[in-house]
Amino acid sequence: MPHEENTCNEGMDEMSKQPTTGMGTTARKEYHPVRIEHAENGFIVSIGCKRFVSKNWLEVSSKLQDYWNNPQKAEQIFRND
Repeated sequence: MPHEENTCNEGMDEMSKQPTTGMGTTARKEYHPVRIEHAENGFIVSIGCKRFVSKNWLEVSSKLQDYWNNPQKAEQIFRND
C-alpha cells in the first residue's frame, strides 16, 4: 500500500497576531481552509483534511465559532479521529 502524506497543514492560513491575555502577550492563531457544502439532509463541513457532517445549521455555526475562537483546542479534540 503506498504511503500517503499528511496534507492537513496544506493551505493553512496564518492570521495576524491576536492578543491572548490582558498582559500584552500575543500568540498566532492558524486556521485551516474551511469549506461548507449543503447536502440534501444537512451540511458537510471540511476543515483542513477533516470532514464533519451535521443535520442543522445551528450546530455547524456553533462548532465553527469554537474553531474560530481557539483553533488549536478544537483541533486537539478531533486530532485522533
